[in-house]
Amino acid sequence: MTPVRSHRPPRALLLATLTLGTLAAAPLHASTPAAPAIVIDPGANFVLGSNTRLVTPVNLINRGAFTTTLYSEVILTGTSALLVSGVPILDNLTLSMAGTAAIDVPTTIRSALTLNSGILSCAGHDLFAAGVLGGSASSYVMTPDTLGRFGTTISQYQPVLFPVGNSTYDPVTVQPQTNTDRFYVVVVDAPPAGPFPASGALHRAWQLSQANLGGPNGVFTLGLQWNSGESGSQFDRSFGMPTSAQAYDWESGAWIARPGVRTAETGPQSGPYVDTLKTSTLGRWTLASPAVLAVGPSDMSAPGTLALEQNSPNPCVRATGIRYGLPKRADVSLAVYTVTGARVATLAQGEQEPGWHVATFNPGRLPGGMYFYRLESAGRTLSRKLIVVR
Repeated sequence: MTPVRSHRPPRALLLATLTLGTLAAAPLHASTPAAPAIVIDPGANFVLGSNTRLVTPVNLINRGAFTTTLYSEVILTGTSALLVSGVPILDNLTLSMAGTAAIDVPTTIRSALTLNSGILSCAGHDLFAAGVLGGSASSYVMTPDTLGRFGTTISQYQPVLFPVGNSTYDPVTVQPQTNTDRFYVVVVDAPPAGPFPASGALHRAWQLSQANLGGPNGVFTLGLQWNSGESGSQFDRSFGMPTSAQAYDWESGAWIARPGVRTAETGPQSGPYVDTLKTSTLGRWTLASPAVLAVGPSDMSAPGTLALEQNSPNPCVRATGIRYGLPKRADVSLAVYTVTGARVATLAQGEQEPGWHVATFNPGRLPGGMYFYRLESAGRTLSRKLIVVR
């Protein structure tokens, strides 16, 4: 993802740098070695002057009044987990650390949040930054629940990257059609179950909202990014196929399919993946394959013997579905091979329940031609041919 990011105002040359060693005098003190911190005592007032940096590898705890002025900057460093406590407003905040920092009150960053290294957790509180710089798999904003959102300002038609995630980096890009507004994003690592098989679901959702300072925004373009292993084994990123993923919107306690909202898929074959949605509403969004090849009522029972059907569609340009049946619970191996016997994809591996199953094979960048897929279970082997067309 390479969108234009939010800008911060030009900043004058920083003329002073404060470190823990210079802050031992009142109204600040260094706490005990067992619990290192910079502490602003109750009733005390500390002003971080303009063009001044406060560099701290320890907790910053405000029990009095901590004020930051224009062009001042707090820089979090070190290798330990840090807490920024009782600081509702900062002018600039920079993460250059090896670890995770957290806030414990709703926080506004008036100029810019700069993410060089380390993770900043909202920890259940809203975090708003007028501008955002940086963001990567090693430095992002963690939104560990739907109470704590990360927000920034987006101008008309400007695509802005929200560098967010929880257990992993799953950023989202937001581009409003009209109006400058404040937008907020949350990543959900465990979305509610929906009217689609878990094996065909994306195991991430993004909840988006806006302040509506300027009224409706028309169409939003959203870029959702996730990583390999964050979707079910039968999740299908193709377009126009029976098993192709659709966008789902969370409405009134249920996931509702929104055909046509998912408009593009990009990213390398091994991830991270990026899908584009175009929608006139925000809310909570995820992706899922709505059907893993239709299975009629008469087909629901387990077959009497191991079964392997012809893939559909065949020949295939992109994803194709392979349906197979197990008479009883058993270990299964389903893989795709070249005509010379080289394995190019493993579609199923391990113990599975009796009944009918569907795996999706996406040839990606494999050359066109003939391939074989082979099902092995309980000492039996079945195989069929499939054709990839380029």
